[in-house]
Amino acid sequence: MCMMKRKNYGTRNLSGVIVSNDTFATGLNNHDLVLAKTGGGKTGIYVSSYMEEAYESLIVVDTKGTLYRMYKDHLLSQGVKVKLIDMVNPKRSTVGYNPLTFTKVRGTRGYSQKDLKSVVATLIPKDLDERDTYWVLSARKYLYSICCYVMDFLSTKDQNLGSVLAIHKEFCSGNMDEIFDRVCDENPKSAFAGAYKQVIGLKESSKTWACVLDFASTALDVMDSEEMNIIFAKKKSIDFESLGKEKSVLFINISDMDRCFDGIVNLLYIQGLKSLVELADSNPDGRLSMPVRFIFDDFACGAPIDNFDNIISVVRSRDISCSLIVQSLTQLNTVYGSDRATTIINACDHMLYLNGNDDVTKDFLAYRLNKPRHIIDRLPNNKAYLLEAGSAPRLIDKARPYALYNRIVAGEEAEK
Repeated sequence: MCMMKRKNYGTRNLSGVIVSNDTFATGLNNHDLVLAKTGGGKTGIYVSSYMEEAYESLIVVDTKGTLYRMYKDHLLSQGVKVKLIDMVNPKRSTVGYNPLTFTKVRGTRGYSQKDLKSVVATLIPKDLDERDTYWVLSARKYLYSICCYVMDFLSTKDQNLGSVLAIHKEFCSGNMDEIFDRVCDENPKSAFAGAYKQVIGLKESSKTWACVLDFASTALDVMDSEEMNIIFAKKKSIDFESLGKEKSVLFINISDMDRCFDGIVNLLYIQGLKSLVELADSNPDGRLSMPVRFIFDDFACGAPIDNFDNIISVVRSRDISCSLIVQSLTQLNTVYGSDRATTIINACDHMLYLNGNDDVTKDFLAYRLNKPRHIIDRLPNNKAYLLEAGSAPRLIDKARPYALYNRIVAGEEAEK
């Protein structure tokens, strides 16, 4: 226990209020909920403060694509390793992301069929057809067999989603039937043979089979591009465990206009969290050597992260924390449902309210602050509310946005 207390957990900056990250000292978790309307300072005030002095590794969702450019050099000068996965312009990525890598079983050459099925379930979500789940489930079985083939019979360097897409196209063209039949005969006990035999019966009806392939094609179409294959097949791929061992910042650039990659990004979150939990559990104290924080900007704008209400409740003990940045509680309720959203809110011991127009959020704050609603309506633009579990709510001054970047620019101008 003493050894764990000696770890330098450092602090974080909540709009000018310095808060300890040492959960042993505070008795609080380090999850934050940040509420602000569009243009309300979520990125400039809250996210940018982490670039000043990082005491933990960060996984930062950058929906504007600016944070990496603004702070990369400063972070590198502080000895922090900086990595970028760019879903908007993949060629800019410094590391790739291959979901199939994270299905492999630690310390072995094999892979987890359960984890592989989870990847397929994310790629082909249930809401692809809410009227009849038969087609979705059949398409999953088909795609799972393709993934098994890739993992069972292709070389390590080709075990990626790019290969899955290529084989799917060949199969749709009728070029893989003979190969698959032969491989099943030669390797009857393989995971691929077992999976393929479960779907081969669907081929007896050409109409049914065409629908299954069409559903799979629809789900995979968003990834079917030369740019995405750059990310899937990049030689240097992201290693989440490295973030739990040495101070690093991973920027994930996604578009705030085009949400087509939400499924892949959510899969990245889930696999990142799972990898870090497994790493923490393998350590003697059950915690990461280097704490890791996920900063989810526009958390409730895309597809929900599966089982997140449970995830946020259990990762705290592993020195993994989450910053959830949302525009309103209505938005959070819409994406996660009222019950799950409430669980997520309750898991955050710090809540920072910068501003907003949402009535549900304002009513919630009025109740929490024990103040009339009109007080919340009249919050000055230069003020914010900070709610910390076990302490009285505070009306605080709103911090200056992008303070560090402005100092960096000022310093560069002075040197000219």
